Amino acid sequence: MRKRLVTIDKAKAFVDWRKIKPLAHDIHMQRRAIVDHVAPTDPARAFELMARLIALATPT
Repeated sequence: MRKRLVTIDKAKAFVDWRKIKPLAHDIHMQRRAIVDHVAPTDPARAFELMARLIALATPT
């Protein structure tokens, strides 16, 4: 998950309007994975991943 978030963060390409839904779905799936799979077993790591995900909001 961390790798995927870093990849999304590093992407500098313009997102065409046709690709917004897939990007939103990808981000949603990352959030679900953090909440459903990481948080129950490693809350500290889940917090770090969620903070990284939230930080994507500004550049995205």
